Amino acid sequence: MLINEISSAKINLGLEVLYKRPDTYHQILSVLLKINLNDYISLKESEENQILQDGIEENDNILKKVLSFMQERYINTPIKIEVRKN
Repeated sequence: MLINEISSAKINLGLEVLYKRPDTYHQILSVLLKINLNDYISLKESEENQILQDGIEENDNILKKVLSFMQERYINTPIKIEVRKN
């Protein structure tokens, strides 16, 4: 299994919090501008879980939390996640 994704950067030009919804989230109005800057994310089966990304502390890495969550609920295979930031 190999998955490659592109995560496009956006600039938030405006954000207005409108009201709190019944599901406890807030309804927002946002104006986003997509810019020509992308991060690249790759996931593939591996012998052990690995997260390769420069500049992010191990303890603060949300990818570690996402991988743990996914393996608790959906997948049993070790995954290697590579992130190339631009």
